[in-house]
Amino acid sequence: PFYRSPQKEYGMGFSYLELAEGGTLLLKNIEVLPFEIQVRIKELLQEEGNGKKAKANDFLPDVRIMSTSRVDLRSKAEKGAFEPRLFEALSVNKILPTPLRERKRDIPVLADHFVKKYAKYYHKRVDKISEKAMKVLLGHDYKLSNVQELEEVIERAVTLTRSDTVRSEHIFLGPPATKALVLFDLLKLN
Repeated sequence: PFYRSPQKEYGMGFSYLELAEGGTLLLKNIEVLPFEIQVRIKELLQEEGNGKKAKANDFLPDVRIMSTSRVDLRSKAEKGAFEPRLFEALSVNKILPTPLRERKRDIPVLADHFVKKYAKYYHKRVDKISEKAMKVLLGHDYKLSNVQELEEVIERAVTLTRSDTVRSEHIFLGPPATKALVLFDLLKLN
């Protein structure tokens, strides 16, 4: 269970909050949590926010809760697809990072970090990215998932290379960044 409450018995074992006691619990992509869990998180935050003193058998953890989301939680809450009071509680301290496509100067540092990380993970002697490969990475818009998309591209490139350098032929991205992308349906051609 997410956490234990004296009103509800969830069985034996540790809850996620008990495991995170004294630290931070990151709820990644909180929008995919079932509504029942969202309600339980909201209840916990309300209990802590009201300053209730825990009884001997209660467990009110000392945990910082952070969450991430790939969608606009406000619109989901307005439509009833996300717990509105949880949205309000989580929206108190928002951090809205600038998308990677708007801070391309970070790409070389991130790419170098990911090359080292996955070279170590896959036990390969890859330690650099060619200039042409870096230009390919810098030319992409990263519209899907920002840094995670870059990390996945680098991981794939490290697994593909057989030398100590990631080259442009090891980089697989979506369509190149363009101002006006012209698309047509090949199935409609006669």
